[in-house]
Amino acid sequence: MSGATRYQLNQSVNGGSASAVYNAGGQSWTSAGVGSGTYAYVVYACNVAGCSAASSQIAVTVKRIPDPPVVTAPTIATVNVAFTVSWTASSEATTYNLQGTESGTHNVTRTSYSGPNTSVVLTLGGMVDDDFQYAAQACNANGCSAWANASNSTYLQGKGGAQ
Repeated sequence: MSGATRYQLNQSVNGGSASAVYNAGGQSWTSAGVGSGTYAYVVYACNVAGCSAASSQIAVTVKRIPDPPVVTAPTIATVNVAFTVSWTASSEATTYNLQGTESGTHNVTRTSYSGPNTSVVLTLGGMVDDDFQYAAQACNANGCSAWANASNSTYLQGKGGAQ
């Protein structure tokens, strides 16, 4: 439209009804934080006399991977006594992976859990006086998030406490 002073961008999600997501004088718009789905867009050029017919529709398919979860682990655990490591649910995640890295004499990383839950009960034996760092990632059909470490390590003490 000749003499356009503003542009209206309408968006529909997954075939739903359209609504305006932008209505201003600029010619660009940025979306952030959208979920997985198909987003369709049309634009109208407008001035004081009204708006043009809709532009041709374009569609964008977003396949989002989940955000990393926040991991919580105890600071101290006792050998052969169960303890819980948990993590926050992540939007669009269908499964989670948890790994523990022993940072003492063995320096080994092991998968501790893989599944849909947001916590796991663990029991450690043998590696007394070692620290363990737990990290989790959230996954879906589109991929997995980055690994996210607990804010602290877990010290494994003997049955009588620190040795």
